[in-house]
Amino acid sequence: TLLEALGRTGLVGRDDPRRAIDYLEKIVQVRLDVPPVRDEQLSRWVDASLTQLAREHDVELTDEVNHRFSNAYFGHLQKRLDTPRAVKRYFAQVDSFLAGVVQEVDLVDFLVVNWLRSAEPLLYRAIISHRAQLLGDFSVRSEEWIVGKRDPEAERAYWEKVLNDARVAPEHMEGVANLIGQLFPRFSHQWTKQSYPYSGSNIAPTRVAHSDYFDR
Repeated sequence: TLLEALGRTGLVGRDDPRRAIDYLEKIVQVRLDVPPVRDEQLSRWVDASLTQLAREHDVELTDEVNHRFSNAYFGHLQKRLDTPRAVKRYFAQVDSFLAGVVQEVDLVDFLVVNWLRSAEPLLYRAIISHRAQLLGDFSVRSEEWIVGKRDPEAERAYWEKVLNDARVAPEHMEGVANLIGQLFPRFSHQWTKQSYPYSGSNIAPTRVAHSDYFDR
């Protein structure tokens, strides 16, 4: 980029690209190649950041919390939080938003939702607009109670279109769907074409899939 910019100036000109290189060498004399960070290092930084976050907000990291976040992290987040800067920025963002709502939200759901909001903003908006389908309100469930109305292929195709419209990259499609499935059991059943009880799952309070907590 700098070479191209210098080539547009009277200092260098397009006819003498070597002059631009010589000019840069006067400024940047030594190149330092930093080795790529290892997955184990990133995982340790994520663990340390999560522990610090829980300590500062007085949240208990139970076995269930650790298990659920591990599923989310190794299921997809690990592929996207692939630099120390990305890890630091992610947890700084969560920390800034968690302070005022720590008693109103489930920690793991909050971690995943905040990642979706920053990394997949169009999908985050789609989740909001598809509240009824994700939670299974009466208007949606009533059709399924009629024998033969449920079409697993059509359900999967429907969500694939939602993710495509939200510009989720094809190589990230399954991973992102895995994250949404961890938030919303109903979506998981439809994405994987599994059967589920029409009465719905027993969702714990503060979970985003709970109708009283989704909007919070």
